[in-house]
Amino acid sequence: MRNDSWESVNDETVSYTLQETSAIAVDSTLWFVVISSNSDVLKCFDLRTNTFSLVDFPEFDSDSGKMMSLRNLRGCLCLVLNYQKHKVDPAKFMGDPLQNHQFLYADVWEMNESKWVKLFRIRKNEIHKHCKYLRLVTYSKDMKSVLIEVDSIWYGWYDLVTKKIERVPVQGLRVEDSPYLASTYVESLVSVVNNKVVSEKEGKKGGEEKNKVPKEIIKKNDFLSSGFKLKL
Repeated sequence: MRNDSWESVNDETVSYTLQETSAIAVDSTLWFVVISSNSDVLKCFDLRTNTFSLVDFPEFDSDSGKMMSLRNLRGCLCLVLNYQKHKVDPAKFMGDPLQNHQFLYADVWEMNESKWVKLFRIRKNEIHKHCKYLRLVTYSKDMKSVLIEVDSIWYGWYDLVTKKIERVPVQGLRVEDSPYLASTYVESLVSVVNNKVVSEKEGKKGGEEKNKVPKEIIKKNDFLSSGFKLKL
């Protein structure tokens, strides 16, 4: 949607089923994992040219199942490959398929100058024996650790040097309330006032009273600041 109007963009690539949770934005490109002809495909949409294209995945280990997730880390596209095995034959298992998965290890890849570069591997014995899958959230400021989300239940700092993990308690969250999904955000110069988007300049003109935030919202923000923001 540009200039207050919608534009329809034709997709000339293969037909697919979108995996909504895999979509991620990096610079001016949207990336997402799709299923096409019973296989996974990495697809991207360039917002500058309004064109779709397909991108090859890095080489996989083919002896086990995989669960993929995309992340924007350090401004680069990262792919996390969770390698898993089934506890019992999937044809005989009844219930949530995720409960039948057993984590083996995860490989982390980064797209660097249109090429995949393998950064590191996280193994099962370094996380937890009952782990099913993990996602990456962000790096620490010194780039020596990475914050990981395990089974959408708990978080921990994984030390890239010692290969050890330190669990991070999150105030106000309980395991029984799972699953969770952590992400990063980037602050902008655009403000939202009374459900309207205004520029920073317009916001200043409106005066402090116009932009005054209700006390109940301030309380919520205080809770989020103390309970959810992790020190990097």
